[in-house]
Amino acid sequence: MKFQINCYVESCEICQRSKGHVLNYALNLLSIPAGPWEDISYDFIVKFPKCKGYDSILVVVDCFSKMMHLIPCKEAATAEDIAQMFLEHVWKLHGTPKRTVSDKGTTFNSKFLKALYKSLQINPSFSTAYHPQSDGQTEIKNQWLEAHLRPFINHRQSDWVDWLPPAEFAHNNARSEATGKLPFEIVYGHSPVISPLLELTRSPDADDRAKQLAETIQEVQASIKWAQEHYKQANTGKPPPEFQPGDKVWLLASNIILQHPSKKFDYKQYGPFPVHRKSGLSCLLPGSP
Repeated sequence: MKFQINCYVESCEICQRSKGHVLNYALNLLSIPAGPWEDISYDFIVKFPKCKGYDSILVVVDCFSKMMHLIPCKEAATAEDIAQMFLEHVWKLHGTPKRTVSDKGTTFNSKFLKALYKSLQINPSFSTAYHPQSDGQTEIKNQWLEAHLRPFINHRQSDWVDWLPPAEFAHNNARSEATGKLPFEIVYGHSPVISPLLELTRSPDADDRAKQLAETIQEVQASIKWAQEHYKQANTGKPPPEFQPGDKVWLLASNIILQHPSKKFDYKQYGPFPVHRKSGLSCLLPGSP
């Protein structure tokens, strides 16, 4: 059964279009935290299309439990804005961390945040720009989040904020490959109830909404399982695949410009296309010179 499911997922065209290739790099190991929410990492995902006044996401990850919070925000957020978001979405739930990991951007490295860290006795650590090895777990969460949102949002890409709560819940209720446990179990000691048996009520709208929520959670959890299998570190010594005329291949979309509001949610690959003929190590598609 598992083999058939894996084969189906591997051949799913929507997944192939939506999921990107994983870069092969070695991760720098961080120190082991003493407990939940003592060491955290956070980063921005920016350049989303405007949705409910937001165009970015602040991703906060607990290095111990791997629990994650997804906070919609604006790319122009200041250090004061970050501090307020942290207060409203993280500190009120988990208290003050002992150590933080973020990039060396001017916002994270501002005088205000430095003074705030000093007053709260937080030890900040900054990863190197364009080197995700320094903060690999947040980068992987970012990649998974973008890949997860891509198949679910509408064509206008105008509802991505609505998908953040189920994405966060499903991630925190999924077994972490690093710990072997659910983030909810590590932090709270148990897994929360998704829906109490979905008992029917006298309100059809409420029943439909509850059913839709349960289906959404299941879809997100399936997406997480897919991502966990495919975001493992690849074998850099593998030879490139060899294709023959008639084989079907996917075309990377990195250099294809489409009329969409944001490239963030464009498909990563298009196809599959049949190979027309080979030219050295390259393969030519129909219509190629």
